[in-house]
Amino acid sequence: MENEKTTLCTFYVADKLYGIDILKIKEINTSIDFTIIEHALPEFRGYVNIRGNLYLIADLGKILKVVQNRILEEDKKIILFKDCIMKLFGILVDRIGDTIEVEKTDVYDRRANEGDESNKYRNRRKDKYGIGAGVIKTEDEMIIVLNPENIVKMMEYELRDDK
Repeated sequence: MENEKTTLCTFYVADKLYGIDILKIKEINTSIDFTIIEHALPEFRGYVNIRGNLYLIADLGKILKVVQNRILEEDKKIILFKDCIMKLFGILVDRIGDTIEVEKTDVYDRRANEGDESNKYRNRRKDKYGIGAGVIKTEDEMIIVLNPENIVKMMEYELRDDK
């Protein structure tokens, strides 16, 4: 039986390599001309107008807590998600990597070992929303595979006032 394959769009945030299933991505855009949302949380960069649609853009580096202060430079990119993730939503990343095809079995899901008591607390504490879908080890580096649906769920819960 042949393994199932998936294609990942890879990108960098704070020199770490991440990947997202390309089927969840609508497009990659270079427009970083944001309309700032006054009094918004720092995780939200603002709105960007792309072909007449206003997309809410979140700063993935701040969401993942790998970036403190970000200076917007021209080389930053926006990944826009398909409506099945969230309507008119995207993330800001530092730079785009390659598009790679991988065997689904090559994605190591650390949650597969959650039954192991030594891993249970550490796994929940670091990624209780399941943003990380797993990791892939390549010859050169490690790719952290993200689950964009869970990024949205985490933002909906963690960033609301009444929690």
